[in-house]
Parts: sequence; C-alpha cells; structure tokens
Amino acid sequence: MIGCIIQTRMRSTRLPGKVLLSIDGKNSVLDYVLNQIQNCKTIQNIVIATTTNKEDSKIVEFAEKNNIKIEAKAYHKLGLFYQWSGNHRNIIRSNYYFKKAYKLSLDLNNEFQFKCLNSLYEMADLDDNHYGKIEYLEKAQILAEKMNSNKRIVESLVRLGSSFGYPMSSYEKQENLLDKALSYKKILHSFGFYEWRIYLFKAQSALEMGNYKTARDLFIKADTVFSHISDYKIFSHNKNLGLSYYYLQDSKKANEYFTKAIEFMQLSNAVKDDIDLFLYQILTEIKTGNIHSPSDSIVNPLSSKKYNTTINNLADYFLKAEKEESEWWLIYGRRSTIYYNFYHIFNLLGQQEEAKSFINLAYEEIMKTESTLNKKDKNRFLTENKLVSEIIKGWQKHHL
Repeated sequence: MIGCIIQTRMRSTRLPGKVLLSIDGKNSVLDYVLNQIQNCKTIQNIVIATTTNKEDSKIVEFAEKNNIKIEAKAYHKLGLFYQWSGNHRNIIRSNYYFKKAYKLSLDLNNEFQFKCLNSLYEMADLDDNHYGKIEYLEKAQILAEKMNSNKRIVESLVRLGSSFGYPMSSYEKQENLLDKALSYKKILHSFGFYEWRIYLFKAQSALEMGNYKTARDLFIKADTVFSHISDYKIFSHNKNLGLSYYYLQDSKKANEYFTKAIEFMQLSNAVKDDIDLFLYQILTEIKTGNIHSPSDSIVNPLSSKKYNTTINNLADYFLKAEKEESEWWLIYGRRSTIYYNFYHIFNLLGQQEEAKSFINLAYEEIMKTESTLNKKDKNRFLTENKLVSEIIKGWQKHHL
C-alpha cells in the first residue's frame, strides 16, 4: 500500500493559519492539496500530520471532517461502479452505497448532497419506484433553493415535473412545475437545453392525453429553442414528429419522419436500435397498403440484424430477447407500448391469435404498473392516459 503524509501546522511566522485560509470562498489551501492527492490512483492511504499545539486543533477538526468526506465519496464511487460497470452491474448494491453516501453527505457540503440525491433518483427510476423518485427530487429541489443555485433549481424542477407524467398522469401538477422552471429563462444563462427538455416533456404528456395537434406543435417548438445539433437530437425530432402525425392519422407524413429517424438510427453510433420506432413504421406501411401479411419480407433496420425479416420473425426475436433480457437496454419504448403495437399490427393483418397474445402482454404490463400506484394516481393512470385506455379496450374486446 502506498501512503501519503501531509505535514501541516497553523503557526506560520509570515501568515499564521494560512493552510486553512479560504482561497475561493469555499476551499482552503489544505482542501486543494487533499483533493489533488485523492485524484492520484496509486495512493491508497492519506495521513494529515500536525503538532499537539492548541492552535493546531483546527487541523485535527479538519481531518476528522474530511475522513467523513473521503468515506462518503468512496461509497458514492462504489455506487457508480455497480451502476455502470458492465458485468459487475448490481442495482441493489449500487442503491445501498448511494444511500450510505447520502447519509454521510448530510454533514458535508450541499453540492455533494445534491449529487447523492440525483444518484438515488436515478436508482429509483431504474427500479420504477415512482414515489421514491419524487421523494428524492423534492428533497433536491428544497436543497437547491437553500443553495440559492438557479441552475440546480431548474434542474430539479424539470426532473420533478417529468416524474409527474407517466405513469402518475398528474398532468396539471407536471404543467405547473415545468412552467415554474420556464420562469427562470430570463435569469439563467444557457437555458436552451432545459427549455428543450421542458417542451419535450410537455409534448410527451400531450401525446399521452390524446392532444395530438398540441403535441406536434410542442415537439416543433422544442426543436426551435435549442440550437445544439446532435445525431440523437435529430433522431428524436424525427421520431417525435412521426409519432404526432401517426396519431393524427396522417400515415404518409408519419412514414416520412419515421424513415428519416431510422436513417439516423442506422448511421449513428449515438442512436441505439429502436424496435419501438420500427413497429410504428411497420404500422404506417400497413396503413398505406405496402405490407399485406405478417410473412411479407421487410427490410430490418436494426443494426444487429443486417438482413430482411418478416413480422412473424421480428415478433419471435423480440419475445426471445425480452425473455432472456438480452437486449432490453437497447429499447427506448415502454414494454406496454411495444406489446400494444405488435397487437395492433397482427390485428390489422387479421392474425387474431397472435394479436390476442400481445394484447394480453400489454394488459399485464399495464396492470403491473397500476399495482405500484396509490388509489388516486391509479385512477388517473387508467382514465387520463389515452394509450392505456386503448390497451384496456383492446383487452376487453378479446375477453368480454
């Protein structure tokens, strides 16, 4: 083990106490030295050495506090390791270490505490813990206001607003939070990215409520408020407008946008395979008369399958991947939507047995989500979300 000893004392002839003097209003000289050494990967142990003189007791207090700081950062790094580290990925362990880091962060600076809350929010999101997400985000919002950081306030409001969308379906509350975030536009420099996200969340909720023209207009507005160009932004713009025109029953225009989105999916490493998008394109091809049977040969745009396929083969491939959980991380869409679109495809092509099996899966997914909600949120989820209502109607058609 390689260690490092930092020798320091408060008794300086020319500038007494200089080691603990603030340089930037936040950090002392000793803070900077300690942070630099912590970034050295070959040093495993750090010791702060000082005298037993009375004035050096402040250095002892600093060392005791930073022992907590070092421990908290270590827990947080372990959480990140188990969150993102491929074969070692373990969400339960990751969540465990983030919680330990957060508990220790309460005695540390607000910025690190905010960082821990964001990590816990991400864990809750991965676990579909809707109320856990909201709890952590509400704490983050309160902390951001305490920090008087406009950037953190906006970040928390946008995330909190998005959390009241699917499946909570508390659209009025979401609208109020997102509008509150928008009120910081004139205050916060470089607001474009946040404004883009705000209008995307508003548009997605409009789609869920069945307000398709409003959704289209909001998707267009989102693209105009943030000038940054990226492959994923262009991809999502085309997919979102395709979805808007699809639900507006303009299959020709929808297919134009879906085709552009698929081009970016195939050409860019920044865009992963999106079976959800592929299914919507198949639906527009059926509605425009270009596909007549589930056994018709169609071009498979998924990068992992560089050959033609059929709808039957695609459904088998998808169910196998879903069962093995081998490619779920590649899928942007919700399970319930993907199941429902397979149902819709087979239903349009007159394959009732296959259609029934997929509407059953979609319904099961909806009921699984519904079981995680309290009574009030459950009622909104089942009645105010248009697609959820359509899935329930489809299931009732085959069972009642």
